[in-house]
Amino acid sequence: MRRFNPIWFKEYGSWLEYSIEKDAAYCLYCYLFRQDVGMQSGSDSFVTNGFNSWNKKGKLDIYVGGVNSAHNQALKNGENLMKQNQHIQSGLAFHGHDEFDNSSDKGNFLDLLQFLANHNVVINEVLQKTPKTNKLTYPDIQKDIVNAAAYKTTNAIIEDLDSGFFSILVDESCDISIKEQMAIVLRYVDKKGIVTKRFLGIVHVASALSLKAAIEFLFCKYELSLSRLGGQGYDGASNMQAVANKHTDIAEFLSFVSKIVTIVGVSCKKREFLQNAQLAKIQEALNLGELKSGQDLNQETILKHVGDRHWGSHIGQSST
Repeated sequence: MRRFNPIWFKEYGSWLEYSIEKDAAYCLYCYLFRQDVGMQSGSDSFVTNGFNSWNKKGKLDIYVGGVNSAHNQALKNGENLMKQNQHIQSGLAFHGHDEFDNSSDKGNFLDLLQFLANHNVVINEVLQKTPKTNKLTYPDIQKDIVNAAAYKTTNAIIEDLDSGFFSILVDESCDISIKEQMAIVLRYVDKKGIVTKRFLGIVHVASALSLKAAIEFLFCKYELSLSRLGGQGYDGASNMQAVANKHTDIAEFLSFVSKIVTIVGVSCKKREFLQNAQLAKIQEALNLGELKSGQDLNQETILKHVGDRHWGSHIGQSST
């Protein structure tokens, strides 16, 4: 009745802390994540002054309160912090939270910043006196930082391309607001001779014409020459299919390729005949020194069915 009872650790061990020096009990989670909600059950006795009314053990239950009490909210924030996918190392970002000053869910970064300000006079003074528009936590400044990083990254990609030949891969999909958008990726061989794919940008599109205009805009923006464009690939883009069908030469070519794959693919004898003919042709070229052999060079090939690979060719390596 006159001192702290260690047995309480078993009942309140998840949050209860005891200071031998001050002979007082404290709430760990309320100390770290206390919200500015005014006076609550137990006042600030478990946060600043410490609790030492040892003959009034019932006040611990009163302090815990109901499910939505300030204590339980602080406890929940502490438990979330200990989760690996919500840890500061992986969750230090400005997304998925309400960042207003009176919010109880600002996110790990702002909560940590506020915690530092509460325990450091200099940091608190800077945060209080500095205009919002001059802080890195201000949304417009965050957007400027992101845009600057994107600009530098894109320039590095263009420099790595170094006016060489390249192809583009285009994928059309909807964003979270159900708006059509197009992602463009550059595919090229870098200075080390490695085939590289680099994301170039996202633009909103509404039709085949706007898609074409968007590609031309990106080419103009990054000073890419159409004369260096070696190929194009479109994944699941119905607009591109419609455009291709309206172009007579392209439509005839795709129809011709589809028929070849279908005719050859349905017959084992025809596939074997094609493979043997290709093998004899390659062997003759190798004997004459016109071709080189080695890994990924002039291997046995097979035909793939149309549509099996969005980005690939209709010719690939055999598994044999």
